[in-house]
This record gives sequence, structure tokens and C-alpha cells, in this order.
Amino acid sequence: MSSAGFRGLESFTEDTNFFVGSCLKSAVCSVRGFQSHGYRGWWGWGNGAGSVDAGGESPFDLWPVDIRGFSSYHRSDRQLGPRVLEGQGHHYAMHWPHFEFQAGRPLRRSVLYDRLKESGACFGSKSGWERANWFTRDGEQAEDNYTLGGRIGMMQLVPSTGLALSVCFV
Repeated sequence: MSSAGFRGLESFTEDTNFFVGSCLKSAVCSVRGFQSHGYRGWWGWGNGAGSVDAGGESPFDLWPVDIRGFSSYHRSDRQLGPRVLEGQGHHYAMHWPHFEFQAGRPLRRSVLYDRLKESGACFGSKSGWERANWFTRDGEQAEDNYTLGGRIGMMQLVPSTGLALSVCFV
């Protein structure tokens, strides 16, 4: 296998996605991290990643799998270990839009975190930072519920969004 260019063990990313891109400021190292299901996307990544490696732009959006989007947060043992396990457990689950993984959270919080939480914030995470995605109405749980009221895919934030907007524009 090594003579064919395959090296290393099975790779796992926190969201079970593959990643591509140049990982060093050098033309020497370029990453193509495909694990089990990554092979389903092999047909398109060569064109996109090759264009980026040649110093150009990809003909399609590679941002969700671009290694340049990774930071020191993605190397945190407190976050990465639990998140990889959660990601693998979620591999065959329904992939709802805007799904938020929970493992390794909350890792980074702003000074407003506690105040927002007391105000009914339901948090999401971007690069390890907890941020308020939406706010509950009185008496509601601050959690993402993807099957609210038996309506598949009707997230709890939908009825609360109008309330949040009305508060912002009073």
C-alpha cells in the first residue's frame, strides 16, 4: 500500500467529513484526508483541490472541507476526543440542517455567556466559541429539538425566531 501512495491509519474528523487542502506554507505537503465515506466524494475533489493547490480557486465550494478552516480549537484534547466519538455515532443518523454537536461543549465562552443563558439562549458553537443561536419563550427548554410537535424537521427555534425579532426591533 505504501508504494501506491497510501499511508497512515483510518482518519477521523470531528464531523466525519473528509478534508482537503495545503496544510503548510509550502508546496511540499498537501492533505487529502478521506476516511470511510470520503470515497463517495472522490470524483469531485480532485478538480477542486487541484485548482486550489495550483494557486487558483476551486470551481465549487470546498469551504466545509478546507483544512484552512481548522484552528487550535480542533487540536484540543478536551474537544476532539469526545467530538470524534459523537461524530462517528451520528454517522448514520438523520442529518438535520443546522445540527449542533454537543460533545466537548462548552469550551470557549464570552463574558456575556451567563447573561445570555439566563435570558433563555440556545447556544451553537463555531470554532469552539459558544454563541446564542436563538432565544426561548417563557417556559421553554433551551435546546434544539428537531421533531417539535411531531413535525419532522420543525426546529424549536422556528416559533421563537419571530419573538426574538420583535424584541430586537421594538
